[in-house]
Amino acid sequence: MLSHLSSHIKKGLVPLYFDENGTPHYNSVDTSLWFVYALDRYIDYTGDVSFGVELVPRLLEIIRWYVDGTDHGIKVGGDGLVSCGARLTWMDGDVDGMPVTPRNGKPCEVNALWHNALCVVSALCEEAGRDVWFGEYIDRVRENYWKFWNDEFECLFDVIDPHDESPRPNQVIGFLFELKNNHNHKLKGNQKNIIPHPKKVVEFVQRNLLTSRGLRTLAPWYRGYKGRYVGGWNDRNLAYHQGSVWTWLLGPFVRGYTGVKSTTQLPKKLLLGFLPHLEEAGIGTVSELFDGDEPHIPRGCISQAWSVAELLRCCVEDV
Repeated sequence: MLSHLSSHIKKGLVPLYFDENGTPHYNSVDTSLWFVYALDRYIDYTGDVSFGVELVPRLLEIIRWYVDGTDHGIKVGGDGLVSCGARLTWMDGDVDGMPVTPRNGKPCEVNALWHNALCVVSALCEEAGRDVWFGEYIDRVRENYWKFWNDEFECLFDVIDPHDESPRPNQVIGFLFELKNNHNHKLKGNQKNIIPHPKKVVEFVQRNLLTSRGLRTLAPWYRGYKGRYVGGWNDRNLAYHQGSVWTWLLGPFVRGYTGVKSTTQLPKKLLLGFLPHLEEAGIGTVSELFDGDEPHIPRGCISQAWSVAELLRCCVEDV
């Protein structure tokens, strides 16, 4: 899969999806960065560093296009942070063609992904004996990621430049890239957690976004919150990322929680709590999302790969 996707990289962008005719579509700022993350994890579990080295030319293509600028307004600024146009992250719902959560600017998780990608590609370049010409950008991201800190809410801004204070779960996604001592990491890179005040971030998310089925996409007390994913297409899209609970987000939250709390009691309780759901919608699997309001009724597709994958990863790596 990774090899196939790499063959379709265009202007530094990995396809978001292929339509039924096999045509690739590239309307995403983070797919290329998740591609690098997936490659890194593949290497962790297989030890196949040579495959990563083979892909170095394509990885450098991603870095170069992001730095110089590519489609959809995706470009790295002087501060080393990635900016993009509207509706290019995973929160891509729309109503009558207008984005519900535009997130144009510099999204917090995109820049955590960018930092991780720089570190992974740097390590692979060293393995390949290639020049790490982009090393300065790693330093710039680390120096400037603090800009995401929101003193008033004691959490991260969801987006900066322009600033968006919407209290969302994207701020915990960066915890996925923090290396822990029990991780058998194959690449000798220089990754580290760049999230400012990680304990405060975890505690904010726990208080305002955590449910028994995952994380809400918006705090219930914030304007625009929609607690039920019901109605027609437009009604549901208004709630899709405006309060609905997504299970896959539990993964990065658990990674962050176990990192700052040094206990697995709550994560184990949350994971075991999904056992009844395995007989609730899709038998033996996990739904796409749930209502933000209790009793958190399952909604969307009855089996979501993200949901299943992150719960399994938590069981293997974090608890």
